[in-house]
Amino acid sequence: MEHQIKTTFEEFLNRIKEKAQGLGAHNYYDSYEELPKEQKQTIKEKYEAVDQFCFMSQDEYEQQLADYDDGYMGEDAKVGDLMWFDGECLCCESTVNGWFLQSLDEANGCYLDWEQVADLVKELIVLEEFEHYQPLSNPDYDEQIMQKIANESATFRNNLIGLVKDTDNEHPTNEMWLGTLNINGKHTQVKIVVTQEIKNLIDEN
Repeated sequence: MEHQIKTTFEEFLNRIKEKAQGLGAHNYYDSYEELPKEQKQTIKEKYEAVDQFCFMSQDEYEQQLADYDDGYMGEDAKVGDLMWFDGECLCCESTVNGWFLQSLDEANGCYLDWEQVADLVKELIVLEEFEHYQPLSNPDYDEQIMQKIANESATFRNNLIGLVKDTDNEHPTNEMWLGTLNINGKHTQVKIVVTQEIKNLIDEN
């Protein structure tokens, strides 16, 4: 099951242009617009490589385990986890974070060209996608119903994450209207509720 990113190519380019100012890319070319056609195409391919997320299936899990053990997907990986395909194998958030930190370390004190800056931005956006999905995870539970539905529907996932992020001490309960039914002549609302208030909690069974 795929997970589609929200970042557009225009947004990707803007992030590259912002980072380029502090990483020395202008020592190679003054602007992105001046890059040769081949380098522009390479940067476009790096953007397309970002949109390679999936929720790992049983077959993918077994194949990854056979080919790479748990080296890239993480020792705690399980079926249904969000993974990013780097062109060779499925990778978890901690793997990508390790690469990103290594890239930052290698960039320290050096000038990066536009393609190298694009690599940094690519890894950064991948990490942001992992972080965006993270609010629905809970290590104390196996995969929950909400995660299964979120894996099937980006619309449900994005709305639910919005509710979760709005929930805090000041706003301990947040609701979202899903629709209205007519049950035996009665106006009946269907909604999602995210709550931290004990009085609103129900039996989890």
